[in-house]
Amino acid sequence: NVRLPFRCIHVLACVRQLANAWSLLNQYHLVGDGVTPDNGHRQLWIRARIRLAGVPIQLARFVLKIVLLDDTRYERGDVEVACNFVRAVLLIPLSAWSLNHQYYTSGSDPPPRSVQRGCACLELDHVDYNPSGQGGLHRAKSNVGLGDVELTETRPAAPADDAD
Repeated sequence: NVRLPFRCIHVLACVRQLANAWSLLNQYHLVGDGVTPDNGHRQLWIRARIRLAGVPIQLARFVLKIVLLDDTRYERGDVEVACNFVRAVLLIPLSAWSLNHQYYTSGSDPPPRSVQRGCACLELDHVDYNPSGQGGLHRAKSNVGLGDVELTETRPAAPADDAD
């Protein structure tokens, strides 16, 4: 059957999606796992590699649809073939880069103490919701060598009021 290679590729794609889901569940189950002062959660790094595994899958789909299915009753449209190519060379690498960038720029290192005091961005009237339930300073690092560029203060999540 001419479609057998596609079935094998679909099995690989399924395994990749399951690994992606498993990594996401681990990130929420193991809060703070592998977080260092400079790097974010370990599962971000792992999921970036899982995402990159989609590039050869989409390239194989692209090539096989042209080579195997041309002039058969299973021939695919040009748009579908082009979508596999765009996923392989643009969308999947971009999403993997995004996860990798998040891993390398979301560490737990607090900003210098001189920056913690008197910063206008810390004197906000509203309470930011922090689903982890922990308060503290969280920073966003710049990748252009400017150091800490934004500070956000989050307060612990307010306990639910029990109305008896």
